[in-house]
Amino acid sequence: MKYSVIKQTACAIAFSVLMLLTFYLIFSVSATMPEIAPISAVTQHVYVKNSEGNQTVGQTKSIINDDTEHAVSIHYPITGITEIDRVIEHEVYRKIEQFENKKTGYQAFGPEGSSSIWIDYESYIKGGTVSVVFYTKENFSALARPLEYVDTFVFAIDSGEQLSLDHILKADDLPILAELTKMQFAENPDVSNRMDTELFFNGTAPTKQNYQHFALKEEGFTVYFNKYQMLPGYYGIQSVTIPYDSLDGHLNMDLSNTILEAVQTAALPKGELTEPQPSMIDKQKPMVALTFDDGPHYTVTPRILDILQENNARATFFVLGNRVDSFPNIIQREYSEGHEIGSHSFSHPQIKELTSDEIKYQFSETEHRIQQYVPYTTELVRPPYGEITQSLKDVIQKTFVLWSIDTQDWKTRDQDAIVSEVLNHVEDGDIILMHDMYSTTADACEELIPALIGQGYQLVTVSELLSAKEITPVAGSVYSRVLSTESVLS
Repeated sequence: MKYSVIKQTACAIAFSVLMLLTFYLIFSVSATMPEIAPISAVTQHVYVKNSEGNQTVGQTKSIINDDTEHAVSIHYPITGITEIDRVIEHEVYRKIEQFENKKTGYQAFGPEGSSSIWIDYESYIKGGTVSVVFYTKENFSALARPLEYVDTFVFAIDSGEQLSLDHILKADDLPILAELTKMQFAENPDVSNRMDTELFFNGTAPTKQNYQHFALKEEGFTVYFNKYQMLPGYYGIQSVTIPYDSLDGHLNMDLSNTILEAVQTAALPKGELTEPQPSMIDKQKPMVALTFDDGPHYTVTPRILDILQENNARATFFVLGNRVDSFPNIIQREYSEGHEIGSHSFSHPQIKELTSDEIKYQFSETEHRIQQYVPYTTELVRPPYGEITQSLKDVIQKTFVLWSIDTQDWKTRDQDAIVSEVLNHVEDGDIILMHDMYSTTADACEELIPALIGQGYQLVTVSELLSAKEITPVAGSVYSRVLSTESVLS
């Protein structure tokens, strides 16, 4: 009996230590775990179509830092279905742990090396299922090329059960799926001339391992193939979508039933929004621009908006496109209360790692999401990590905004440190960087905003600051502090 108690106690202690280590790892990578809005079920949550017509399901949860040497940008969905969310979050934490282990290994070859991890997702609903497709890119300075791969998860909505290929496809019908896949690739001129290679033959052979990554979309059954699985690496991740009628008689599930209809959020139609009132700015008084990145967040952003409203102040919010559909009512409030909305990209990647087409998507998709909810075109861009490359300037014809005061709020999570950093350095024309993702930032704003006003500063948007200083921004210009035309960094 005594031995049993000791054994149970030891197991409990071991489990507690393991959980502490796990959470330490997660927090050390991300600097913080943002809160997530309470959701009761996916049926009460938003799913909308993006500019390419793909559905998105669930509320986006993000883990982001602003460390340019070891960048972290991870996004994944929360559906409100406990069984599904547990699997998804476990997968995210597993990826973080794997990344940290790789980073430790590569640092043995060069302790000063840099690294980054970027994870984004697509999500789809079909019949009684939800599919989540994860795209992961890892960069290590010790490697010549980034590591890229795709992972997929399919769940039954009613039970939360994770579904394998065996649940979807009838036994012994894998060769049919493989043959249909090859027929789809044969219609792709970029791929068809590689189909006679041993790599393609082995990578598309009818094995469960080859067809383990799949999603159930409205238009058909999509199979994903990782880099090097069937084609040389420069082809990247490949996928084909097979119409369901081609699989008629080979599926275990009836996917024709639509048990969920698209549920839109409580956002107002754009025509019913309250138009913002013009602000009264005294050009003779000092002014600063508060800016907030990475939002909107379901509790932090409204708190900051409340404080700004109470103090008759305005700010600029550089939003992430993949968070807009989760909180469009907050975007609408920012617009109606006269704040400025800028673009911070769709999923917070490192710009230097992107092609021109990828850069274009990051900002055009963000614009698309914003314009679904407000009659507004963003004029200002703040690229993730403040990275402004020539490719970015060539592709995005906008004004770029950096900062003159970095509060480091994402790192310190300390209200006093945030307030002190601003009040000890603030001057007329400053652009102040914060993030509306962390409760400590909202705490700091409760003290900081009245204090700045008490010192005689007007709190204005970046565009209002430029206008007050009689600066007409042009595409490609970069501003970190605004006093005169000399503020342009080029």
